[in-house]
Parts: sequence; C-alpha cells; structure tokens
Amino acid sequence: MTAGLAFGQDFAISGKITDIEDEPMAGVNVVEKGTGNGTITDVNGSYQLTLSSPQATVVFSFIGFITEEVRVNSRSQINMVMMQDVMQLMEIEIVGSRSLTRSATETPVPVDIIPLSEIATASGQLDVNQMLQYVAPSYNANQQSGADGSDHVDPASIRGLGPDQTLVLVNGKRRHQSSLINIFGTRGRGNTGTDLNAIPISAIDRIEILRDGASAQYGSDAIAGVINIVLKSSVDELSGFVTSGITKEGDGEKFQVNGNYGVRIGDKGFVNMTMDYLHKGRTNRPADPGQFDIYRRQFGDAEADNFGVYFNSEVPITGETKFYAFGGFNFRDTDAYAWSRGDIDERNVLAIYPNGFDPHILSKIVDKSVSTGIKGQLNDWKVDFNNTFGQNMFHYFVEGSLNATLLENSNTRFDAGGFKLSQNTTGINFSRFFENTFEGINVAFGSEYRLENYSIFAGDVGSYSRFDINGNVVDKDTPIDEIVYWQNEAGDYLDSDGNVVLFDNNDILVDEFDNPILDGQGNTQNKYDIVVARPGGSQGFPGFRPDNEVDEYRTNLAGYVDVEMDFTKSFMMGVAIRGERYSDFGNTLNGKIAARWAPTGKFAVRGSASTGFRAPSLAQIHFNSVFTDFVSGNAIDKFIAPNNSPITRALGIPELKQEKALNFSAGITAEPVSGLSVTVDGYFVDIQDRIVLTGAFEDTDPQIGDELQTLNVGAAQFFTNAVDTRTTGVDIVLQYSTRLRAGDLRTTLAANFNNMEIEDVKTNEKLQGKEDIYFGRREQYFLLASAPNSKVNLTLDYTWKRLNANLRLVRFDEVVLIDWIDEKDIYEARITTDVSVGCRITDNIRVVVGGTNIFNVLPTKQDTETETGGNWDPVQMGFNGAFYFAKLGFKL
Repeated sequence: MTAGLAFGQDFAISGKITDIEDEPMAGVNVVEKGTGNGTITDVNGSYQLTLSSPQATVVFSFIGFITEEVRVNSRSQINMVMMQDVMQLMEIEIVGSRSLTRSATETPVPVDIIPLSEIATASGQLDVNQMLQYVAPSYNANQQSGADGSDHVDPASIRGLGPDQTLVLVNGKRRHQSSLINIFGTRGRGNTGTDLNAIPISAIDRIEILRDGASAQYGSDAIAGVINIVLKSSVDELSGFVTSGITKEGDGEKFQVNGNYGVRIGDKGFVNMTMDYLHKGRTNRPADPGQFDIYRRQFGDAEADNFGVYFNSEVPITGETKFYAFGGFNFRDTDAYAWSRGDIDERNVLAIYPNGFDPHILSKIVDKSVSTGIKGQLNDWKVDFNNTFGQNMFHYFVEGSLNATLLENSNTRFDAGGFKLSQNTTGINFSRFFENTFEGINVAFGSEYRLENYSIFAGDVGSYSRFDINGNVVDKDTPIDEIVYWQNEAGDYLDSDGNVVLFDNNDILVDEFDNPILDGQGNTQNKYDIVVARPGGSQGFPGFRPDNEVDEYRTNLAGYVDVEMDFTKSFMMGVAIRGERYSDFGNTLNGKIAARWAPTGKFAVRGSASTGFRAPSLAQIHFNSVFTDFVSGNAIDKFIAPNNSPITRALGIPELKQEKALNFSAGITAEPVSGLSVTVDGYFVDIQDRIVLTGAFEDTDPQIGDELQTLNVGAAQFFTNAVDTRTTGVDIVLQYSTRLRAGDLRTTLAANFNNMEIEDVKTNEKLQGKEDIYFGRREQYFLLASAPNSKVNLTLDYTWKRLNANLRLVRFDEVVLIDWIDEKDIYEARITTDVSVGCRITDNIRVVVGGTNIFNVLPTKQDTETETGGNWDPVQMGFNGAFYFAKLGFKL
C-alpha cells in the first residue's frame, strides 16, 4: 500500500494492533478513509501514519477479521484489538489449502500472495504476464516476434516447466486455456497455455501463486503449480488509471485507460465491474544490413489493441446461501510482421511488390467466460455448486501478402481461418471444519465434470491453394505443364537461385549453345526437375485448408478428497487424493501429502510429496496445419500432422498419452529479527513422457517423403511423448520492513535458482539414426532454456508523506540456444533497473512517472541466424530497451 497525503494540516498517529490473545498482528492495513493514504503494521503489530487532518477517520482491515473504523479526534496514539470475522472466514480459501481457517503463511507449501491492485499503481508493466515476469522470480514470460500466433499471446511458465503444466483458476474456479498451440522456437514450443492478459489488471485484487505440484488437489495441468486470480469485490468506489509511455527509440507507444466500480446489493451483496482498453504500438529493431544477412526488415513486437470488460458479483439469497457470478469478455486485434520476402523470389510477384514485401499476420482473438454458482451451508457442511464456461477463438487474416501462383491477379488480403477451444466445467464441493478434533481437522471432497471442444475452421480458398496457369486449383490431375513456375518479367524460367535456365524443344536443360547440361551422374536434366514451381497460399501465413478442419470433443469426470489435520498447534498434515477419467485416454489416480511443523512462532519447517499428471490437450492431439518456416532465411513449407494420422503412424509415433510427474518440496519460514521474514523452499520435479513438437522430417525421408511431396510440403513435424526431464531448484524470498527517518521502507529480495536436465529422449526402431531430427540438440536447448538458471529480484519501496519511490533490480542469468547453423548463441547475464516516483496530488488523484529498463540494457547481440531472424531471441528482458511512462490514478 502506498502512503500519500492531501495538501493540508498534517497530523501523525501511531499504535499497535493485536488479536484477542494479545498477539501482535503483522500486515494489517491502516488507511485514512476516503484516500489511498495508508500503511501496514510491522511484525510487532506497530504502525505510524501521517494524516491530512486530526479529525480524519482511520480504517483498520485484515483478511478474516472485522474491519474497524475509528475517528481520530486529535489522538496521537490509537491501539486496536481486532476480532475474527467468522462469516468472512467462511468465504476465504487460499490456493493450496481448502481449509477456510488457514492463512497463506500457515500453508504447508509455498504460496505467493501478490497484491496486484497495489503493484499496478507504480509499475510500467501494463498487462498481467509482464507484471508477473518482473515480480515473481519463478514466473517467466517473454514477448515473441515472428512466431505467428505466439506474437499475440505470451507463452508463460513457472520454474521453466511447460505453459500447459500450470493450472489457472479465477476465484478458485478452473479457467479455460487458449486455443493457440505454440509452434515456433518459443518458450512452450508444442504446448498450449492460458491467456492471462485476457483478464484486465484493474479487475484483479490479488494473485496467488502456488509453487508446488497440485494435481491431486486440482487436477490436470497443475504439475508446476497453480495460479489463482482473485477478482476485486470493492463497492462505492470508482478507481482507475490512465497510462501512457514510449520506448527510448520512439516507438512501442502504449496507452491504457481503465476503470473499476462496485455497487452494493443489499447488506452483504455486491457487483464489481471493470472496463479496460490497452493499445500497444509496434517496435522495430532490424539488424544492420552492413553487418548481417537481412531476413526481416520489420523485426519487433506486434501492434495490438485490447479491450476487456469483467465483472464479479455475489448476492445473498437466504440465510447463509448466496448466488455468485463472475466472468468477462475480451477482444484483441493484433498486427505482427512476418518474415520478409525479397524482390527476386519465387514467393513474390514483381508487378505487385517491385521491392519485395513484408506480410502482416493479423489476428482477431475473442475470449469470453462466465462462472455462476450457489454456495451455502447444509447442516454443518459448506457447499459450493458451480458451473464455469469459457471459450477462446483465434481468427487469422493476412495483409500485405499475395498468392504467388495467381501472379498479378492475386489478392493482397486473405482470410486464413483459425481455431477455437471451449470448456464447460460443472462441479460440487463440500467442506467442513471439525474444531474439536485435535486442534482442528478440515475435510473437503467433491466432484467435477468437464466437457471440452476443439475446432479448426478453414480460410478462403486463395489462402491455402495453388492455382494453375488457367486459374484453377491444382490437384493430382493437373498436367505438369500447367503448373505456375517461377519466371522473370521476360518470361524466362528461373532455377532455385533465381538464375535464367534454358531448355530445348524436348524440355531438356541446355546451355546457351543448345548443348545438354548433365547432372553429376552424367544424365540429362528435365525441365520440371530444374524450374521452381511457385508456392501457393497466402505468404506469411498459409490458411487452414478444409482437410485441416476438425471438431472434436472429450469429457472428463473427476472426484477428490482433501483432508488437513492440525494435530497440535505446531504440527499439521494434509493428505489429498484425486481420480479422473478421460473419455479419450482412460483413468488416472494421484495423491499428495504435505506437512508443516512450527516449533516456535518465528520458525516453521514445511514439505510435500505428490504425484501429478497432465492430459494431452485436444489441440496437441488434433492440430494440423501447413505453415511457412524459415531456416537461415530460406522459406520451407512444413506440415504439422495430427497425432492420429497415417503419416504419423508411418514413423512409428504412438498415440499421445498423459505426462506423469513426481514432485517433492521442502522449506522453512522464519522471522529471525523484527521486521524480517525469510522463506526458503527447495523443489524436485521429475516428469516422464513430456509432450513436445519434434524436429522437421524432410520430404526425402524414406518412410514419409513421398506423401510429403504429394502434399507439396518440404517437411513434417509431430507431437509426441518424447522426453523425460528432471527439474531441481530453490526459491528464496526475504522481506524487510522498517521505519526510515519519517517514512516507511519495504525491501524484498526474491530469487529462483533452477536447473532442468533431460533424462531421456524416447525413440523407436523406425527412428533409429534420426534422433537428431526427432528431438535433436537444437530442440533440446530450446527446452532447457525455458527459464534462466537463476532470476533475482530486489525491490525497494519507500513512502514519505505524500511521496512514494520504487526501485526494482532484476538479474537474468545466462541463456544458451542453438541457432540455425548449429552454433551456440550465448546470452550473457543481464541486470535491468526499473524506477518510479509517485505523488498524491489530492485525496483522489495520484501521479506516477518512471521507467522500465531505464539503462537500456539489451540481451547479447547475435547474428541473424536466430530462431526469430533478428539479432535476438525472445529471452531475458526482451530487446525493446528502455520504456518511459507516466500514470494518472484516480479514486473517487
């Protein structure tokens, strides 16, 4: 919370907050009513606050306790004894524990509580993914470039595990994933994930990150952990921000405006509503043509306009029974540059683009969700019946493009089709706290039924077809001499290097003197073995074809039991077991045990062991597409085959099955001195049968080459359970709060040290000798680089009267990748610096100015043989450099 003052008569108060057992309470919010001026109590329960008037009213609040309002009446010292709010405690559940009487600091596994609504007031990061990237060291997200759909949804992960190995909840309910599957060499290659940026920052009160395997508690996708987004429930207050900023290079402009307002319904009901608009301008960081080969004239972040609305509500029905609902709608309109096409290129038509062209990949992303339920009490059991529906759709368009086989008659804009994922989850949950058994036992159980649907829809015919010289779609019966070949403006045929080639009347390759030109074996060469057929489809992003279309469903039925036992005041243990049945691959059963021992009130030891799983997503099973990839600047049309296709079986690749995990964690929490808290948690995650996207099998492969040539593609890739990995590491968080002169200083040092190893790459007899293609050195380095070996975050936050200053240093460890020419690209360790200064101008208005990465630190520059075709891969802090911003906040 940020301390700030209105202009006027200053009046200082201090005091101590305790509970009914006279124990000091740390972290209590102390706020001057009607303003954002406030502080929190230290570990001794003490606070100091300067008010705008000796007649001000002060509000004391803490989760699970009754909120108190006190009129100061010129008193300089106000002590407070806070009482537990039994009704409120019944409603609060921290992720990682289904006990309604346990705080985040008392859980047996590490849970980060990130007050996003407070952090957002001083941050230059304007979306959820990027804000978490710089706040939570174990969380990693990078903006992509030249990676098709991944340019528009940042793939993110915890501890370097897959984006689809982290489960996302909203208000404790499972959220649907994105319909996008990451294809190119990005973090999470071959994985789907959840689009956190579809939820407006201004709608979020806090984010809870459970850094521990939780499949036995929450089901599939929770191998790495769980992110729970808790929405705002405030009422009678209109708040928001207007933010604008620009990079040091003068591009990448950002503008955001949002507002949040809540109204009461009866005595205990509410409706809280949020509206958010965010514009992101494109950036361009092209390589120097005097030093490097230029594969992309436009290299940088995509342009995007994002509009979202969200709501959260709760309405009392009768007694303890309440109806609740939350959800929202988000629309994102994006524009990203693809790789450049040169002027002398079989993929260009000089009559349309005399200087070559840079295709645009546009996407219209629609995300919508709604969750409704009834919660109450049945005898002594708390009951929650809920239904949650979510849907995410990508619709691609391509502009500034062409279909080369249509020559000068080609369109330059195409509808390329897209895909959609829908999910509906119905569940019922019961819980009860038995306070007279030991020191208390919480028992929870429930069941869940989930229906998922994944579909691909085709684009217009020009986006995916090849046409002959008569303008008809090419098929297997098209005569070879009616194919559209690469010719110059004079009508001469060209070879793959763009050189003029000559033929005699029998279509035999000859020199300028009509002498046959022989190949290396002394044979004559036919015209159609030499000339280059122009590729079809829209350049930049070939559209989905009718034979790519799918409309697949599956169901899941799950049940769980979760018990937490406080045997004494200092020792507790939790046990959970969960069974699930998938309609498309069978059953799974997982368990978890966790414990916490606190020999003193200042020190505790905690640990857990669990098994986990992740079902293959419908997208991983059924996605199929022809797309254009670039290898050292050379365009290659590739085919991603669905897992159940004959071409997949030809290589002996089996049906996809679940990923299985074994998780262990152990750690300590301590408060060694006044104002200092320390948590250290080590972890071990062993995952078998990880699903990855293979390397590219070319059309010369003896098993599948003929079929690839029939499809007019140069290579094929597949999803497969290929890899076993082992990840070990430690998370360290130190927090210190103290009074410094007349202000409050809060310091946080948070670090993640992470190491992933590939234990095994699984092949079969048909793949012998092809291991480097199946999942070779380059692909392995991309997987291992999913997170830096360490990321350290140091944050200093100082408040004095109406002023606030924030300084954040983030150190990203070295990252090593393999480029297209099989050389190591080493990105050396880097440190970025963010700073902001804020001032509360009036009770209701606050101004913040600042910058992120203010010293313009960039990753180590490489050549242009990177995956992205520019001087940098999407690693560490990204390649945009310094960003400067100003923010106007209001609270009415």
